[in-house]
Amino acid sequence: MSETSERNKAIVRKFVEEGQNAHSHERAEELSVEDLVLHHPAMREPARGHETLRMMGDELWVAFPDFRFEIQDMVAEGDHVAVRFIAHATNEGPLGPGKNVSGNRMAQPGMTVYRLEDGKIAEGRIQEDIYGMLEQLKLIPGTPKTLYWLKRLGIVRVLQKLGKIPREGEETTLK
Repeated sequence: MSETSERNKAIVRKFVEEGQNAHSHERAEELSVEDLVLHHPAMREPARGHETLRMMGDELWVAFPDFRFEIQDMVAEGDHVAVRFIAHATNEGPLGPGKNVSGNRMAQPGMTVYRLEDGKIAEGRIQEDIYGMLEQLKLIPGTPKTLYWLKRLGIVRVLQKLGKIPREGEETTLK
């Protein structure tokens, strides 16, 4: 493996362990570019910049104070690093303004492909088992009709219509 690939893996590991797992905005910002872009399947538009990253981190850490990523695998090539992980957390706070708390634990598998520029993280493309997470947190309605539409229309879109996941700029409550 090239020296650049090894260096990039070390940067991503620090970002995950010293930034995200330590709940340190400062460390995450040191290891990423100012205009960092994060893509996530639950978001309509990519999250951009340190300010947005701070807001998302604060919301996540309020809802899941013990949230942490367990790195399973890392593979690097050039300026890209792929990380397979399991996110562990207990829902002890609201999942958004005015939302309920389930108190349930989750172990959510996922993967992120990071792109680095000049030794800093510039972009992350996240893929996670959102349905599995919501199911573990007991936030998925269990009726056959609802499950049919979850499958047919797409999980995130249906959950947004049910008010389980807010649309961009919208506050909803769990039902």
